[in-house]
Amino acid sequence: AYVRGSRPDDQLRDVLERFAPGLKPWTRCTACNGVLAPVDKQEIERELADGTRRSYDVYGRCTECGQVYWRGAHGDHLERIVQDAARVVADARTDAGEDVAGVA
Repeated sequence: AYVRGSRPDDQLRDVLERFAPGLKPWTRCTACNGVLAPVDKQEIERELADGTRRSYDVYGRCTECGQVYWRGAHGDHLERIVQDAARVVADARTDAGEDVAGVA
């Protein structure tokens, strides 16, 4: 499909409205698309920068490539994007007469 819009936020909205995909935020690696799994801080402490180690306690790791994730300073902004996306998908499914249960 041709994605409409020249700005990334417009493109995202276009895809969400037209296809209303199931959303599973915070479950996939942005580097390789592997599955993210919780990881104990003690397991990865040596890999973290001092400020990150001091500031955060909850981490995930990609089961495929090993990339480590945490909710950083940008977390609130990303959470707003995810919540907006969930609303767009729910609205699109409602407009299409679909059950919206399970959209997160």
